[in-house]
Amino acid sequence: MRALFVSNLYPPDYLGGYEILCAQVRDELRTRGHEISVLTSAPAGAPPDPASEPGVRRDLRLIRDFQQPYGNERLPKALTTRANYRAARALLARERPEIVFVWSQLRLSLGAARAAHDARIPVAYTMNDMHPASYAAARFGLSPRRLARYALETLLLPGACLPSLDLSHATCISRSLQDRLVAAGVPVAEARVIYQGIPIDRFPEKPAPGGLGDPLRLLFVGQLHAYKGVHTLLEAFAPASALSTRELQLTIVGEGPQDYVQRLRSLADEAPGRVSFSDKVPYDELPAVYREH
Repeated sequence: MRALFVSNLYPPDYLGGYEILCAQVRDELRTRGHEISVLTSAPAGAPPDPASEPGVRRDLRLIRDFQQPYGNERLPKALTTRANYRAARALLARERPEIVFVWSQLRLSLGAARAAHDARIPVAYTMNDMHPASYAAARFGLSPRRLARYALETLLLPGACLPSLDLSHATCISRSLQDRLVAAGVPVAEARVIYQGIPIDRFPEKPAPGGLGDPLRLLFVGQLHAYKGVHTLLEAFAPASALSTRELQLTIVGEGPQDYVQRLRSLADEAPGRVSFSDKVPYDELPAVYREH
């Protein structure tokens, strides 16, 4: 099978688990004899260099680099959609994949996915977070603002929204996510739910599985965003520490918006000396971090 993966980022450039999983699936399919190539964006400020990564093309553009704030602007989204459509259409004509597998499109636009559909190539999607909701079609309304947005997206920029795509071959990472996407207007009610796995050979069982140390070391690993509830963990941690018969320690590993990280650090002051923060840890080092907690 010849497949093309489309992703907003691709290792070594990544935000979190979405892009890491994309690389893992690519590697696994290659070991099974499939030809897998990747179409993604270049790291901020770095020009594409096809020779440096065989099978990885970094010809796509992001609507905004992830180092910059983004407010779902319509004009940059439209321009990026058109540029990515052209780049993907050219690559599809050269490589002629049998299937296109679409991963995270956060800040990427739907241009590449639309190019695959227009080329009549089967397209599959995996949805592991709420980012597709940012591409949901504007809903009709009588207020001037809603009416203008509806007309803009349905008449002038139809290719920038999800209704222009066929999502009949999509998977969601959980039933909860699927329900939230449907409520947000993403047509994935019939998507198959496939829970995310891990390469268990990288996370061998501890000598005493389930055993609790003293101090009891708790761990959070991931992007530091409010929707992940890290503040809830910290709000629960200080009073729990006061009531527990064990000493509790908490490690938070990840990066996020500065204002939210500062909020977390302020909450951590309620449990002095028992909460530590670490920036993003390289993926290869994470198994050791997990085993320490």
